[in-house]
Amino acid sequence: MNIYKKFVLIFISLIAFFSVSFLYAAMPGQEVSLISSSKKGMVMCIDKNAYDQWIKAQVAKDSDGIAELLFAGKIWHVDDGTPALVLESGLFITKARLEGGKNGGKTGWVDNIYIK
Repeated sequence: MNIYKKFVLIFISLIAFFSVSFLYAAMPGQEVSLISSSKKGMVMCIDKNAYDQWIKAQVAKDSDGIAELLFAGKIWHVDDGTPALVLESGLFITKARLEGGKNGGKTGWVDNIYIK
C-alpha cells in the first residue's frame, strides 16, 4: 500500500472516530447520570489543568501526586449513579454540575466514559 492510500485510510478512520464521538456526546443542558463500569465511582476534577495532572499521575502510578490533588481539593470522588447537569461538552471530557450526592452543587470535569 502506498503512502497516499495509507494517508487516506487514516484520514477516513479519524473522521469516523470523531463523528461517532460527537454522536454520543452529552449536550449542554442535558441531565445525565455518572456511572462507572466498576461501580466504584469516579474522579471529578475542578478544572482542565487538574484533569491533566490527574491523568499524568495515573499514568505514572504516582499515588503521592494523586493524594496532593485530593488534599488540595482539585479532585474528588463521585459516587456511582450521581445525577449531573452537563454544562460543557468536549471530545474526551465533560464539565458538569453535580445535582446530588455528597458533593452536590460542585462543578468539575469528568471523563466522557462516565456520562450516561
